[in-house]
Amino acid sequence: MIKNNFIISFGFKSLKTLIGVSLIVTFASCNLEPEIYDRIAPNNFFQTVNDLKAATTSVYWELRTNGWSPYLCSDGSSFIMNEVATGEWTSRWSWEAFLNLDWIIGEKMVYGFYPSMMTAISRATYVVEKIKDSPLSDDIKAPYIAEIRALRAYWAFDLYRFYGCLPITVDRDVALYPKTDYRPSRPSKEWMLNFIESELRAAANDLPKQQSEYGRCTKGMALTKLLKFYMHEKEWSKAEGLTQEIMTLGYDLMDNYADIFKVENEQNKEIIFAVVCEPRDGFGLLWFANTL
Repeated sequence: MIKNNFIISFGFKSLKTLIGVSLIVTFASCNLEPEIYDRIAPNNFFQTVNDLKAATTSVYWELRTNGWSPYLCSDGSSFIMNEVATGEWTSRWSWEAFLNLDWIIGEKMVYGFYPSMMTAISRATYVVEKIKDSPLSDDIKAPYIAEIRALRAYWAFDLYRFYGCLPITVDRDVALYPKTDYRPSRPSKEWMLNFIESELRAAANDLPKQQSEYGRCTKGMALTKLLKFYMHEKEWSKAEGLTQEIMTLGYDLMDNYADIFKVENEQNKEIIFAVVCEPRDGFGLLWFANTL
């Protein structure tokens, strides 16, 4: 029995050794290239229509970045920065500096919008340039590029009216190949104004009157932002002409102003552009909590 056991044991060890050697030989003779399914990379994305749509949709996230966001009701959001400097807003929160029109660096209400939107513009430029490099036809790429250009110019104008001329990232090489020692200077006012105007006009030309998905950029969105830009710069004749163009796009005033915001009137014809919210964490509308 001892002899037999020894033989069996020896045979089992030999078998394990043989298997191990064969596996080593097998692995050594193969060049395995695993396919990663849970992440994207520049070399495997921007190849299909769905890729372009997903990349474009991701840029819209910069409008909200969770419930407290640059275009809802966070510290330093565009909405509150517009309201808090007027007689329409009052708050017991720690925003004394802003309420007193004291624009100091240490006040988050003042600088909060800046880093958020500067990053958003850089990201938009990156996606635009990657879409341009896509092998898909120009006809397919054009509508997605127009959406992103509209958003980018939308943000550029808001940054300009809050902070003046800023060195935004709209250059292809800077967006695709960033350098740690990049130190841009402020652009001229002429350059900044020309960029905002030309981008919004170009985007409007390529955008449809309506989108299949509510909340995406439309011709009316781009033209209305351009209208606000003209009014900000006191270009009254351009503004007047643009209103005539916007009024042909199918918008209409509701009889009662308060009805605009009723649940049963969602997506009514008076709303030109909306930041879409959903009843789930990170996507909700926190304005009601803010107000209460």
